Amino acid sequence: MRLYAILVSIFIILGAVPIGFAEENEVVAVIVSTPADAIVAAPYAKALGYKIFYTQKDSLSDTVKMDLERYQVDKVIIVGGPVAVSNEVESQLKKMGVKTKRIYGDTRIETSIAVFNDLIKKRPELTKNIIIAEGFNEKITPVAVSFDSPVLYYGLNRDDKVIEALKEVKVSPENVIILGKKVPNKVVRDIKAKNILIAAGKDDEIIKTALAYAPKINPDIENKKVAVTYAEKSNNPILDAIVSFVKGDVSGVVPIPEKKEDVLKSLISKISTFASGIVISSDTSDVSEIISDIAYKLGITSTTVAEPTRRGGRGITPAPKINEKPEIKEFKIVTDGLKVTFNIKVTDKEGLKKIVLKYGDGTTLTKNISGTEVVENLSKTYILQGKYIVTLEVYDDADQKVSKSEDVNLMYFNVNPEYISKIVSGGVNEVIPITITNYQNTSISLINITTGNLTVSASGDLTIPGHQDKIINYTITNSSALIPGRTYDAKITFALSGHSEINKTVVCEISIPKVETKATTSGKNVSLQVVNTTTVTNTSIEINDSKSNEFEIKTVVGNKSITFAIPTTNTSDTSVVENITINLENINDVLTRADKIKNTSIITEDLIKPILVASKDVKDVSVDIKNISINEDANKLTLHTDISFNDTINNSYVVIAIPVGNNSVDKIVKNGSAIPEYDGSGAQRNYYIYDANNGLVILFMKDDPLLEITLNMGEVNQPPVIVYTELINGLNVLINASESYDPEGKNLTFKWEIPGNETVTYIDNGKVVNITYPVDGTYDITLTVSDGVYEVSSVISVSVAQPVVEKPAITIIANGKTVKFMGQDANTLTIAGAKTINLPTITASVNVVDKKDISKGIEIYFKDNASVKSIIEAMNNFNVIAYSGDTITITYNNPEMNGKNVTMSIINDRNGLRNALRALLNNGDATDLIGIIEKNQYSTYNCTQTVSNDKATWTVPASDFTGYTTVIITEGNGVASDADNVKILAVGGFIACKYNMTLTNTTSGINQTNYTISLSGNPNNKIRYGIMSIDRNVGIELKIEGTNPNDVLFNVSVVGSSGSETVIENSDFITLNASKILDIIEKIFNGTASALYSAPTTSNTTSLEIRDIPNSYTIGIAYDTVDKKIVAIEQQ
Repeated sequence: MRLYAILVSIFIILGAVPIGFAEENEVVAVIVSTPADAIVAAPYAKALGYKIFYTQKDSLSDTVKMDLERYQVDKVIIVGGPVAVSNEVESQLKKMGVKTKRIYGDTRIETSIAVFNDLIKKRPELTKNIIIAEGFNEKITPVAVSFDSPVLYYGLNRDDKVIEALKEVKVSPENVIILGKKVPNKVVRDIKAKNILIAAGKDDEIIKTALAYAPKINPDIENKKVAVTYAEKSNNPILDAIVSFVKGDVSGVVPIPEKKEDVLKSLISKISTFASGIVISSDTSDVSEIISDIAYKLGITSTTVAEPTRRGGRGITPAPKINEKPEIKEFKIVTDGLKVTFNIKVTDKEGLKKIVLKYGDGTTLTKNISGTEVVENLSKTYILQGKYIVTLEVYDDADQKVSKSEDVNLMYFNVNPEYISKIVSGGVNEVIPITITNYQNTSISLINITTGNLTVSASGDLTIPGHQDKIINYTITNSSALIPGRTYDAKITFALSGHSEINKTVVCEISIPKVETKATTSGKNVSLQVVNTTTVTNTSIEINDSKSNEFEIKTVVGNKSITFAIPTTNTSDTSVVENITINLENINDVLTRADKIKNTSIITEDLIKPILVASKDVKDVSVDIKNISINEDANKLTLHTDISFNDTINNSYVVIAIPVGNNSVDKIVKNGSAIPEYDGSGAQRNYYIYDANNGLVILFMKDDPLLEITLNMGEVNQPPVIVYTELINGLNVLINASESYDPEGKNLTFKWEIPGNETVTYIDNGKVVNITYPVDGTYDITLTVSDGVYEVSSVISVSVAQPVVEKPAITIIANGKTVKFMGQDANTLTIAGAKTINLPTITASVNVVDKKDISKGIEIYFKDNASVKSIIEAMNNFNVIAYSGDTITITYNNPEMNGKNVTMSIINDRNGLRNALRALLNNGDATDLIGIIEKNQYSTYNCTQTVSNDKATWTVPASDFTGYTTVIITEGNGVASDADNVKILAVGGFIACKYNMTLTNTTSGINQTNYTISLSGNPNNKIRYGIMSIDRNVGIELKIEGTNPNDVLFNVSVVGSSGSETVIENSDFITLNASKILDIIEKIFNGTASALYSAPTTSNTTSLEIRDIPNSYTIGIAYDTVDKKIVAIEQQ
């Protein structure tokens, strides 16, 4: 009885249950030839980790042969009889040296049952959900794959066989899903399941209903791609989709029963409620296109796979194909302010490779694609208003290209002028007419914001009719005294209502020059009108008249200077520069903006706006930027601008500076004619200089032309990228940011802000920092990286704590993988159910030593004998019995884990667990143990919980289990199957009974009692019954000894008043048969216990007579000799 369960629990905790069988490490593949067999084989192969291939009926295809060799397949399971997959195929496999097994029946009904039985034998837990499908309706059956559950077929009046197969299921399924036009009522009546879900009606209605159930039964199907398949010419599209499902490329299969558009739309619409996209597998292009169009309209992504060379091909040599170019089915553009969405649909019969989208603003997107049809929805937010030519290029696998261009009109409105410079004396009372142009077909509304140190008022509202101009007068006044030599401004920013990113700014600059006298290099005095900078104190002006054809004026602002020339034919005559106005503040502004463009190569209207730096006999200057256009193919940018001024006398002129950064000048055109570069002749009325050092274009003009300034666009400077790793060890933190980089390869500087009373060491010029904190805590460290232009920062949050030396009760290191049993006491894990069986108290005597076996790659460490002893004695709580319909409450108690996640695994496969432990101890292989913990994480019941208020609690139904069940609590948010470190926080167990038991007794003689044991149901297998009476005051002592680290890990004995009985010898588990258990009882309970076992029987009742034990507990047990599980327990 409980003794058996107790011993298993001990062995789990100590990790010492070697069993003679180890699973072969084989690569297994399933081979099918028909959709009917593939559908039942798919969940089978996927659950067992097998590959799946399909071939033609009569011979093994070359493709499958290559796959078998490529994957080094050791064993093949053929699903289907010789009619489906011929004996010739089996013979070819054997000639390849591949072990072969065939699973089949007389018809597809019996084949599905054979596959079902083999699967549930290997993975009994999969019977939680069972699919029963109409086997001869292949228009609907492929959808059964989407449930990722065992599939049974019905039909041909063979329902009895399906019923018999369901009776082999040991635990009643939670859900049975029936798919078919004709519901098998006889099967339905016999099903014992919590839920029976039926999808019936027309073919498309069955599939649609199945899709409504699928996410509930198979949550993994959600937010993933599913295959949509239509087969008209062959079965290949269905088989392709099923292979993709087993491989994990898609999470479901949806067949299209007919190519009516309303049916297609209804099914794709249903798929869109749970899937992230569809993969179209069809042998009919028109159906593929209709499905793709429907998916596009529903907003679900679709990929059409090319029909490959089929694995079932008959070896016919196809005619040569002409590889046609890809086709752009749709290139639709939707604008929202400056955000543009590009809806793209492209196809190619042989396969697509990539799309290149040239946005028309100098930027390009390249995206790799695949399949024969791709739908993309791409978006881009532009920086500037403008008209752009966007080009889509599509490449196929043969690098053939097609392209299509579309206009993108992002011109909303413009203002004129955008820059006004006025020279005044005294007060300011200027009326500035601003023209607002609406380029849209409908009226627009603007908002404006004014800033600056002058007062601004306006007349008129800011609603502009479609395709019209509107003039609004702005009055600029001063509210305080103006100081000579200074510049004052008013800025008016206009923005489109609802789109603040679409804006234009008008700058009205009012200058009050101050007269200063400067001597030329030849000693002549010249009177200048100077507007000095308010932000930089280091300013100067030099006039060089050493040349005969120019006055060279050098202006210094801060640590920079710009130089421009005033052409003349006679430098002896200074009138050409007399009373020239020089605005040093504007020079400072234009140099600052040029630096920004130079560093980033990003151009906006605000940055590139021309500005007045010098003028003669000019009172008003205005600048209107018409637009900025980009020729992406030539990599050119053109600024269309109108610069005007009121010349008061014939020799008036202006000097304009335009910040262009590292975008060199290609040409400047005035009214269709080129403006030349400066030539030094002294006779030029207009010229330009490109000052590459400062990133400026200097324009000298005696005329007020409409200009087109074309620039060669430079590379865009990107900000640096921060990449760091952190290593925390106790109170020490090492952060390595040396992998941070600048896209242009510039040198980086690193700056750290580190709070706390810490000790800091900087390594490798600040790229690495080593910090030691004095106390536990969470600290925010700020790292700033600069390339000299951009500064980017990242806040790195670290939590440090004094290191705590962790020493688990038992640590097993097996070839690099570590399994730790942390230890537990009587309160660590509590399991509560409907009934608790009273059993003798367990005490332990422990004497173990560490062990290291280099040949097996295994090391075992024990914290101490006391910790191992406490783990064993904690099992006194594990005496819970639960029946079908009961719930079991499992509580993990540990205040040290508060705020941390723990995960529960419930393992009902005791043999699998013992095999895994055997592999761990005997072979140094922890893979199986970690895998079985991972596989049995009880996700249905939220297996991961956060410990709060000192505990985490799970409630599970007993009906999910049969027999002795192991509960394992692990640290963290789940255990990965390939984890290298698993921390087991607690281990426990309970027994789930399949039947209720009643015990009745009658006195049969002196000190003898006859017990009748009855079960609530008729057992399918032979049962061994047992009855036992135990003195309530008797305990059980387990003696664990392991004193030789190089030989015996440990022996385990059960000690009683009449001696001891060994149950583990030299770390090898001794089989506990009925005779052995009776021997143990005699040794432990001599005179204090009486027990008797029956011979195996299929009867649901038996009578056993045992000797009376005063003051005792009497316990009855029923043990299934086939399934090797306890199926009922009762206590009297």
